Amino acid sequence: MPAKFNNIFSHIRSRKVDSEIYHYLGNGCKPHPNFKDEIQKLWFKYFMRTPFFDMDSFGNLWNGFEDSFNNIRKNAIDRIDLWQKICKLSATRSRVFLTDPQNVDKIRESFGNDPRDIFLNATNQKAMDFLEQDLKNFSKERIYCIYTDDSTYRNLNKKIVDQGAECFNIRTLFDSLPELRNYVNQISKNI
Repeated sequence: MPAKFNNIFSHIRSRKVDSEIYHYLGNGCKPHPNFKDEIQKLWFKYFMRTPFFDMDSFGNLWNGFEDSFNNIRKNAIDRIDLWQKICKLSATRSRVFLTDPQNVDKIRESFGNDPRDIFLNATNQKAMDFLEQDLKNFSKERIYCIYTDDSTYRNLNKKIVDQGAECFNIRTLFDSLPELRNYVNQISKNI
């Protein structure tokens, strides 16, 4: 069979191919709504001509886009709420940041350089001993902001909350917002 009838979708991304048939095979080959992309426009053009493109499939597709947009919007609003709460509490309390050393500059850039701030290396035993003492003496006078991996966060959060202190996971403030393409598989399942 001539090659123009046998091109796999993922292969044509790497080179310009003029094909008669594109095979959507493998991971990452589900069609998604990138209507600037000629191949995706072509897929949707022919999908709309099939008996599978009806009001149900269109409605499912639309609902997937709407859900994805709402998830991205909610994520952004949650971050703004967290940021505002930390800033409000910072007016009357000092902050203790528990993180890895490589994140300190990023935190200072985002939160400002308050001389009352304390930075503790979340992976250093001496710093964790300091935290134990700090929680006993100052748990009501400080807020504790954690920027670590999930398991370290869970351990530190439990320790801090058990002492009755305010604790926040600030890693989410630095993670990039999910993009619409992160929801592509969810949307594609509906069509």
